[in-house]
Amino acid sequence: MPGLLKSTEREPYDVQAYSNRLMKYFTDNNKNIISFSEFCEGKEHWETCRYFFACLHLAASDHVGISTIKKPDGTDVLYLTLISKD
Repeated sequence: MPGLLKSTEREPYDVQAYSNRLMKYFTDNNKNIISFSEFCEGKEHWETCRYFFACLHLAASDHVGISTIKKPDGTDVLYLTLISKD
């Protein structure tokens, strides 16, 4: 139950707010390609889930492309490519 209590203290999920934060990261860092792990570095695990859903939302609306690259150790790295700022 402590996990449920903590979740009620978090801000309500707003896909547009999280999408805007992702898009702002592209602009603030002057990048067209970012790794999802780089973006989420230092964020709480529950927030990473919210940002992942925002990535899917942005991909569905043709704002970002999603791709992966397999590292030599077998893990996949998720990359986001900026398609449109509009």
